[in-house]
Amino acid sequence: MSGTWTRFRVTDADMAALERLRNLRVTLLFTYSGITDPRVEPIAKSAITLTSLGTACRARNRTKAILYWRPIVPGWNDDPATMARVLDVGRDADAIVFTGYYHKVQNAEYLRSLGVDVPYSDGYDRRKVMPAELDEKVIAAWRESGASVPLFRKTSCGSHGDWTTAQLVALDLEGSGAQDRDSEAILEISVVPITAGQPDMPAAYPTLVNPGRAIPRRPWISPGLTADALAGAPGPAEVGPELARRVDGQAVVGHNVSVDWRLLHRRYPAIAPTALIDTLRLARSLNLESKNSLSALTDHLGLTGQVERLAAGSQPHRALWDTVATALLLPALVAIRWPTGTTLSALMETAAILVPAGPARPGATSVQDTLFGPA
Repeated sequence: MSGTWTRFRVTDADMAALERLRNLRVTLLFTYSGITDPRVEPIAKSAITLTSLGTACRARNRTKAILYWRPIVPGWNDDPATMARVLDVGRDADAIVFTGYYHKVQNAEYLRSLGVDVPYSDGYDRRKVMPAELDEKVIAAWRESGASVPLFRKTSCGSHGDWTTAQLVALDLEGSGAQDRDSEAILEISVVPITAGQPDMPAAYPTLVNPGRAIPRRPWISPGLTADALAGAPGPAEVGPELARRVDGQAVVGHNVSVDWRLLHRRYPAIAPTALIDTLRLARSLNLESKNSLSALTDHLGLTGQVERLAAGSQPHRALWDTVATALLLPALVAIRWPTGTTLSALMETAAILVPAGPARPGATSVQDTLFGPA
């Protein structure tokens, strides 16, 4: 069940009523821009949004609270002080979602009539504008803030075109095992860009990772990830900057991607993908006559030979093989679900998950499928 209720103010009594619900989980979306110009933000001087968000964050348990930071516009609210203030406002929320300005003729003409400088040209687009440099500025401010709350870009900032034009990377991690709990180490990583709907192998980034400690032989550790193989590999600190360069600002595609995200976020908490897209979730929505494991699906769809050619020398349950398989599986599943093509928005509605709010929990061995689902 889904629905929308709009309220101007959230009180303690409202939260008490929401927390009593047992067959419905409610998510509260608090829109706040940080803009102080009353010509742009008529309620700029009101503290109601901030007070209501604080009330929700303090009283919530089942209910979730998201700060919707919008619009972010160059010259209006992108200075360091304003960005730091907005991020501090959302520090205790379950997530911060940011987006740009809805640049259409009516909005621009009205604002210009008030003497407001609208920083975009007359190339109107019926979607929210979020230039790449502004996107990077937001992510940098979030990192500098030290906040542990997850940050997301609203995907309508570029999600109306064909999904193949989106910024996507397939990713897979191999680790020492969730049995290691807080000390679980990343042993291998692979990132493969998905360009025009296909894996971009010349731009792939596969690497072993030396965890800096002995890794005993265990049946669940992927084949070939031995102490000897890892000994000459770069350490986590060397891998981190390259990984961030390739993942930040991208939508990450993975098979059962929440498992990879749990370990990635624990070891590199500052890395900021825009979204997580799960091919396992997409496959389950199709009810194929196949098991939903990665290798079973690639066999069923006739992709295994192509995976083996592109990931020569790798094998199932190794990062490169699994990443290439995921990058090939995604367009195959999309073609079944949407034979005439689809947008990133539609793909996200079916296959995206949100990252769990807050830092990795000590001792946690599982990750909730969605931000609002049970752990």
